[in-house]
Amino acid sequence: MTPLDKLASLPEAHVHARGITLEHLQALATALTDVQAGEELKQARQALFKRVPPRTG
Repeated sequence: MTPLDKLASLPEAHVHARGITLEHLQALATALTDVQAGEELKQARQALFKRVPPRTG
């Protein structure tokens, strides 16, 4: 069971979704494959770490 499945199974899920509909969350969840989402995450991490100066010392 994914976190989204668990949220959807709650009796008052709309209260916990904080203004986002479950239908919208489901659409987001199915918009990308796992591989596509992983690639986007990898690219976002690389962009982030390019902006952060390396540690020294």
